[in-house]
Amino acid sequence: MQSTAALSGNPARGQALAAQYGCTICHVIPGVEGPNGSLGPSLQGVASRATLSFGTVQNTPANLVRFIQAPSTMNPQSSMPPIELTPTDAQDLAAFLGTLR
Repeated sequence: MQSTAALSGNPARGQALAAQYGCTICHVIPGVEGPNGSLGPSLQGVASRATLSFGTVQNTPANLVRFIQAPSTMNPQSSMPPIELTPTDAQDLAAFLGTLR
């Protein structure tokens, strides 16, 4: 994945949004308090992965933002529900995930 500089988001705000949107219900996310769910993959090291969504989507900043907003458009078999995020929230959340190496 490209560096977080390629993302026009605020990583600190994105970290808070991960908690606000309940992302830890399904994912383990370093630095975010919550239930540490196991339905979705752990997001530890997500920025270092070549692909997203079990290898179906190239891991780029733009794809990460798009996947966060509408996962089924990137992978129709994804079990991740669509989350109604503003474009700014999606950018900030992606910027935070881009720090998880």
